[in-house]
Amino acid sequence: MTLPQLFMRHGYRAEALGKIFHVGHGNHEDDASWSVPHWKTEIVAYALAEHRAPAGRTREEARFANVPEPVARQRPRGAAFEVADVPDEAYPDGQLAAEAIRRLRSAKDRPDRPFFLALGFVKPHLPFCAPKQYWDLHDRDALAAPARRTPPEGAPGYAPHASGELRQYRGIPERVRSTRTSSAP
Repeated sequence: MTLPQLFMRHGYRAEALGKIFHVGHGNHEDDASWSVPHWKTEIVAYALAEHRAPAGRTREEARFANVPEPVARQRPRGAAFEVADVPDEAYPDGQLAAEAIRRLRSAKDRPDRPFFLALGFVKPHLPFCAPKQYWDLHDRDALAAPARRTPPEGAPGYAPHASGELRQYRGIPERVRSTRTSSAP
């Protein structure tokens, strides 16, 4: 039994918006957990046409749509980030926030019915796409790269990774040279 199913068993109206059960990559929504159909947005979304696939979906869009992996792998890689001068609702999190406000206002008008709202914002998640106004809050030149480029001494061999998810995006090398330190005697 899921948490929203428990709430429903006790008389609540259970609604879901966004990324709750990590749908995609082979996972599916749990319709039995919600009083009304789950309201979803895309996980991967680009506001600018130049970052979208020429036809169909990018590789990661396909994976979140549960396109079979051999087919998804053949799709073009999307951009790892996007800075677009657009309103909040041009991206999934802005859409989710606006819908959550609508749902909360609606629930307020029905005080006799207990209400559970599961709201799963998409970010932080690749690709790193957000309206320009948020990127402008940070001085990119003031952000220093980390001094350490290798794992700490004594780190277990499984600790470092090659950022496989990031490497699914355009402009990011598909392979990285090893950052492991040698432990020569």
